[in-house]
Amino acid sequence: MKTIKLMLLLVVGFALANTPVFGYVVSPSATENATTLSSADEEVALSAKQLKKQQKKEARAQKRAERRAKFLAWLGKVMAGDEQIVAILLAFFVGWLGIHRLYLGSDPIIILWYVITLGGFFGLIPLIDFIRLVIGQVDHYKDNSSLFRAFQPA
Repeated sequence: MKTIKLMLLLVVGFALANTPVFGYVVSPSATENATTLSSADEEVALSAKQLKKQQKKEARAQKRAERRAKFLAWLGKVMAGDEQIVAILLAFFVGWLGIHRLYLGSDPIIILWYVITLGGFFGLIPLIDFIRLVIGQVDHYKDNSSLFRAFQPA
C-alpha cells in the first residue's frame, strides 16, 4: 500500500510539474529566444551605459581643458612682462640656490657660488636680493653675474 501511494505521488508530482502554469507553456525554443532577446537587450543597455559613461568622460575632459586654458590665460595676463614678481617668488622660495639671479640673466655659475657659500653666506645675500627685488631694483641684477652684486650700490 505504501508503495502504491508513493508511486501515485510521484506520478501526480510529475504530471503537475509539466502542466502549464497560468495558462501557458514555455517551450525550450521560446526560452532560448527569450534569453537571446534578453542578452541582446542587455547588450543594448550595456552599450547605452557605456555611451553615456563615455559622454560624461568627454564632457569632464572638455571642462578640464577649458579651466586649464582659462588659468593659463589668467597666468599670462599676470605674468606678462612682469619679471619682478617671478624674481621675488624665486628669491623667496629658492633664494639660497640663486635661481632668481639665473632667471634675471646671470651666468649659470652663480648657482655654484650660492651653493659653495652655503646659500650666499648663510642666507645673507639671498635676503638682501629679496629685499632689493621687493623694493623694485630688478635692473640691479639683470645680466650681472657678480656674486657680491647685492652689496654694490644701485
